[in-house]
This record gives sequence, structure tokens and C-alpha cells, in this order.
Amino acid sequence: MSEKQVQDRRQALLATYAAAVRAVEGEHVTADWLRANPLNGDVALIALGKAAGAMALGARRVLGERLQHGLVVTKQGHADPQALDPGRIRVCEGAHPMPDERSLAAGEVLLGFIADLPADMPVLVLISGGASALVEVLRPGVALDDLARANEWLLANGLPIAQINAVRRRLSRLKGGGLAAMLGSRPVTGLLISDVEGDDPAVIGSGPLNRPASTRLPDGLPDWLLAMLPDDDARSAAVDGDLRVVLVATLDDALAAARAELQALGIAVRQHDRHI
Repeated sequence: MSEKQVQDRRQALLATYAAAVRAVEGEHVTADWLRANPLNGDVALIALGKAAGAMALGARRVLGERLQHGLVVTKQGHADPQALDPGRIRVCEGAHPMPDERSLAAGEVLLGFIADLPADMPVLVLISGGASALVEVLRPGVALDDLARANEWLLANGLPIAQINAVRRRLSRLKGGGLAAMLGSRPVTGLLISDVEGDDPAVIGSGPLNRPASTRLPDGLPDWLLAMLPDDDARSAAVDGDLRVVLVATLDDALAAARAELQALGIAVRQHDRHI
């Protein structure tokens, strides 16, 4: 293979990768959805996850002055507070992939933010991967050391993310629809970027807005972990407000963009039909 052929292939791969990333980039997918589906009146913003800063920028670009209050919780260095208008939008940094004191502190800020919102103010919630670790409000009786030990065991044992989150939900007041319950009767629009197989909103970020259809725990959990898990059936699934949850970017969107880019370059494409 000639040097030119090598370079041509390299450029094709780079262009394909860039096209896939553009298709799921937080700022523009959020802005595009809000332009196509306008929200009326003043709005509060809660953005959680590694893409929270980018998604919040997209919302600010479209909503402008109507974005009255905002809270962004993301990974260290993943958001620019100045670009997000610090007078209106507060930025907190949590820990990832293992939650720590910063994640609990972000959870306390989130509780205070919700408590200060007008009871009837619509809320735009933006969720992306990483939200499970970055912000947490633990159930009574669960300590940070318990959470760290549980997360370490879960991540080390190769469980699918849906099974990991089934455990995380039982330790948390926020996950499994907990955030939706905290928001009460306020109208809520949730925009989600999926980083999980199947794109289940109840799995993305451990589902702050969505209680899963099944709450069954995975098999093989150690006794010490089972002992700290409360009875999930005791948890209320009720959501008082008007809740709409929409996927604005998924793996399929990235794959479609990659495929289109390769085809535009004249390259034959075979798309794998299963999640790897």
C-alpha cells in the first residue's frame, strides 16, 4: 500500500469519527430539539452528566433570557462556568467513575436548588452518561463508604450497566425516578443522551426521571451488599407533575452518521447488527 493510500484511509477514518461525534454532540442536539419543540415561558434547568455543560450551552442558546435558573453537575473540567452565564447557571463538579464527597455535595446543592424553585416553574432536565456517579443523594442509613464499596464491587465484576444500576437505585434517593418525584407537580421535560445498550431512559444515568419496569436485583451479589439494600417495593413510583422524556442522541445516531460519511466517500459499508 502506498503512502498516499495510507493517508487517504486515515483521513477517511478521521472524517467518519468526526461525523459520528457531531451527530451526538450535546450542545447541538439539545439546541436542535428545543428549536423544533419550543418550551413556553420561563424555564429552570437541571443538567447532570459528562455532557451536561455542552447540553446546557445548547439550552441557553435557544432559551436565552427565559432560562431563569440553572444547575449543571458534571465532571471536572467538562464545563465552562463563564460561557454558561454564572449569574443564572451554577456549575458543580462531581466525581467519576467512583462517587466521592464531591458527588454528595453536588446532591445537597441539587436538593437546595429544587427547594428554591417556584412550585409551578417548568423544569428542563438534561441527562447524559456519568450522572450516576457525579451526583448522589443517599438513602438514610447509607454512608459514602458503603456506596464506594458497592460501586467498586459492581464495576469490578463485569455486570451489564442495567444490573449495576439496579443496585445503585436502591442506595439512592435520586435514581430510579427519584429526581422526578423531588420535582413534584412542576412540568418536566427531560432530554437524554444515551450511552447504554437499548437506550432505556431508566438505565441512562440510573434513571433520575424514570423508574424501571423491573427492579429485580442481579444474581450473585455478596451478602454484605445485600444487607445494605432496602426493600425496593417500599419506594413510591408516583410522579405528580407533567413529565415528558425524550432521547435526543443515541448510538444509532452516531452509527448512521458514520455510515453516511463513509458512503459519501464511496466506501462500501457493512454495519454490525449487534451491540458489541
